[in-house]
Amino acid sequence: MAANALAMTAQMCPNVSNCLRRLRRTNPVRLAALQIASGGSLSDQDIRMLTQTVQVRRCGRWREHVVACWCLGLCRLTINQYASASAALRDVMTLRRMRDVQGNMRRGLAWSALAGVTLGVTINTLFTLLNSEYDGFTLSDLGYGLSLSLLLSVLFYLPSLGASFASDVERVRLSVCEAARSLGRLRDPLSAGLLASAAAQGSGPLAEVACEALPEVLKAIRHDHYTLLPREATPALCCAAERTDENLAVQILDALGRAGSGAAAGPVRRMANASPSERVRKQAALVLPILEERLRQETSAARLLRPAEAPGAPRDILLRPASSATSVPEEQLLRPSSGPVDGSV
Repeated sequence: MAANALAMTAQMCPNVSNCLRRLRRTNPVRLAALQIASGGSLSDQDIRMLTQTVQVRRCGRWREHVVACWCLGLCRLTINQYASASAALRDVMTLRRMRDVQGNMRRGLAWSALAGVTLGVTINTLFTLLNSEYDGFTLSDLGYGLSLSLLLSVLFYLPSLGASFASDVERVRLSVCEAARSLGRLRDPLSAGLLASAAAQGSGPLAEVACEALPEVLKAIRHDHYTLLPREATPALCCAAERTDENLAVQILDALGRAGSGAAAGPVRRMANASPSERVRKQAALVLPILEERLRQETSAARLLRPAEAPGAPRDILLRPASSATSVPEEQLLRPSSGPVDGSV
């Protein structure tokens, strides 16, 4: 059963299959992936475990991370599970795990320096003790030892730096690609901006995966997502519409007409006037009035929220003491009554 599941996984995604083969047989992520590949369903505990694995940011568990990202796109999720899983996958798409790569580089530098210093001091001490004219440890011996330690540290670190960094970046890329593929399967509308930014790159494995996943996400965008999409989603979609192929550009423009903000009016107007594709020009001209109306409403709402000021007048005149044109003596402003008026008490 496990062999058949691995074969099915290899057909679906070779990268995930390679990671699965390197995991231990008792690894819970591996068992969950085999269960999914064989057509089974996962328990709530398994889905929670996969979500937590995606949220882990340790490059030492990168294979589990890749497999878990792939699994979340194929699970049957409840509403709460869908929200947490899509949020974890979007976090992977933001490339925040690159900070782990930088942390590994700093740790590698520290360990290489420590190994070089230790080896340099050891070699220098041995040569000094084996020297027949040894007359005690001097400052020159310390200088030779430090110089040798620095040289060995550089020789230890530089060859491994490029290979280590390239390997870590490739591992992060695999995780990001699987997260993008899973977000497309989940049809998460909030990931439209992230996928559009990746698709706008034009080339590379991540751009290809994003171009495949983005149409599925665009289909899930409705009119009520207008105020729910992230602020950076509209500029990213506009950029992708200008740089991707005709079919994807038309789908992006249709989604902008449903939930794009008024910031898309300028780029869409430019596409309606200068796009080389007739389909893109027609679709842009169709959604442009909607976006211009939204831009007008957003501008009007911003103006209504401004503080009230007297136009052309200094601020200190908004509140000022009342003054009279004639001066009245203070003793005449308030006088006691001399007696009852009209018979009143």
